[in-house]
Amino acid sequence: RDHDRYRSGTLMASISASKCWFDQLGLSLGYDRSYDELQGGLMNLQRNVQHAFTRSNAFSLGQQMAKSFLHGQWTTSLLTSVSYGVQNVVDTSHYRYNFIGERFLSSAGQGEVGYGPKNSHDQLWEVRTQFRLGWQPVKEHGLMLNALYRYAKRTPHDSLADSQSKYTQSGYPAQLQALVLGLAYRLNLFEEKLTNELSAKLFSTSTKIYPVALFAFTQPELESSLGMVFGYGNSTAYKPWSWLTLRLSAQKTVRIPSTEEFFGNGSTFLPSLRLKPEHSYNVNLGLNCFLNAGAYPNLMLDLNGYAMWV
Repeated sequence: RDHDRYRSGTLMASISASKCWFDQLGLSLGYDRSYDELQGGLMNLQRNVQHAFTRSNAFSLGQQMAKSFLHGQWTTSLLTSVSYGVQNVVDTSHYRYNFIGERFLSSAGQGEVGYGPKNSHDQLWEVRTQFRLGWQPVKEHGLMLNALYRYAKRTPHDSLADSQSKYTQSGYPAQLQALVLGLAYRLNLFEEKLTNELSAKLFSTSTKIYPVALFAFTQPELESSLGMVFGYGNSTAYKPWSWLTLRLSAQKTVRIPSTEEFFGNGSTFLPSLRLKPEHSYNVNLGLNCFLNAGAYPNLMLDLNGYAMWV
């Protein structure tokens, strides 16, 4: 390929306060813009695409609040962000190209990447929120409740693609909800030389997505999917001396697919109807040695070992 232009820009403004009733209070505004030239597309990654590109513009609003009660025994925080974006896939060339420099008319009349032209204006709403509540009655024991929620909705629109057929070619609305609930118990012993944390999490996803039928003559049926996975883990850190820390952890970790993985990107991969949370089993061993800390010269040695079963 002979081109691969990409541009991305972010503008962010925020304001925060720490001397009001809240320990921390903040508000942020953001704007993101990106441009990316396409390199091939669905089932034709070997095609020499010259003119097609994707573009996105997104606005975001975020807030954060934190507060402690009863001399720090109870702590709570809330983070929320709301974003709205418009994504464009622009593929309107009347010609297609090969890798030896030849140009020929597009077999669909217009378009290089797919089966016809595209000039989409897809809208994407996304809401994310995280709530934490901690309780530490004494320094040896502590509980932490953590909740994360994500909502996303994509509304595709492409009048150019739809004009090529009497049936909808731009796609149909899609919706995603994801929830993660976690509870952790921390134990500190021997003047915090030994720390152990036991945790459990519930991961849940709910999607409503229409399947993509490239040559369908009727609207496909909406498919709903629900996925649920439990995760758990235990981590221990032992610090026999101020300069040495030993770490051991074992866990079942879970990853919820991204919004783009569920909805597709409108050009190079399609929506995934039945994605479920992914999980793996992990064991980690670590050693940290820090000699002459806080002075010069000093020496730090960090050794880690990992094992994973997917």
